[in-house]
Amino acid sequence: MNGFKELSLVSALVAVCLNASATEIYQCKDAKGRSVFSQTPCGKDATKKIIEGPAELGTVIPDGDPAKRLIFSNERRELDRKITSQKRYISSLQSNMDRDLAGLRAKKSHANNNLAGAQWEQSISTEMQAVTERYRSKISVAENQLDRLLTESAGLGD
Repeated sequence: MNGFKELSLVSALVAVCLNASATEIYQCKDAKGRSVFSQTPCGKDATKKIIEGPAELGTVIPDGDPAKRLIFSNERRELDRKITSQKRYISSLQSNMDRDLAGLRAKKSHANNNLAGAQWEQSISTEMQAVTERYRSKISVAENQLDRLLTESAGLGD
């Protein structure tokens, strides 16, 4: 098995074991000499390997055990994915708010110039304030979550 495929297989095994603090796996060779990984001894030539769980946040692992570097790399990639997703979510909330407010402004422009029209216009203004407040609240929560993720990311280092 070439190094990339072996790394991919170890990566998959590590992903399965991420919730455990330490996991034992066994590496053996099959009939064709390829590496095989298992949770139980897989042959007479089985080599036991211990994979530690994810590092504490804020721990930088520049060198050392390949399994730990792999776990760290996966944590970094997952955190970056969450940050990107959160930024998109905030952007979509802002776009939705703008769209909803534009619809209400268009409605408001059709109000007649009489008492009924003035009351309807006031009602739409109140609705616009409620829409703005609802979206601002959602955006604020999302921005707080993004700040937490960015702080977590800064703690991981590069």
